[in-house]
This record gives sequence, C-alpha cells and structure tokens, in this order.
Amino acid sequence: MDKLAVSISAFDCDVLRSAFKNSVFEDNIPEDEWREYAAQMIRDLTGVETVDPDLVEWIVRRSQNARLGAYSADEAASSR
Repeated sequence: MDKLAVSISAFDCDVLRSAFKNSVFEDNIPEDEWREYAAQMIRDLTGVETVDPDLVEWIVRRSQNARLGAYSADEAASSR
C-alpha cells in the first residue's frame, strides 16, 4: 500500500474519533453510513481526497458498541 501524502497526528486522530462519536449520537447517523461519514471527516481535515482505510476502520471500530447508528447518552458524555 502506498503511503499517504498527509500525516495525521495521534492527537488529531483522537479528536476525529471523538467528533465522530458525538456526530453519530447527536445526528443519529445510521450505522451503514458511518464509514463514509468518517472518511469525509478525514478529507475535511486533510484537504486530500485519498483516505487511509485503516484509519477509517479504526475510527468506526471504536464505535461498534453503538447499535442502530446511535450512541447511548453515557457514551457520548464520556467522550466530551
């Protein structure tokens, strides 16, 4: 796999994951849309169209406890 032209810091990854979690909860994003939503968040941050699929999976994997596209209020509150 080719290395991406943009690096994302660990801090930025944590911010992305937290923002993703909050968005899923607040906007009630369906689970089948999570990967594309996470990918778009990465594109918005980097300004690059190419997205590392492993990063998308990492962001979404951390969210698999949520069902029906929504987090519990406790999970959302703990990420703030």
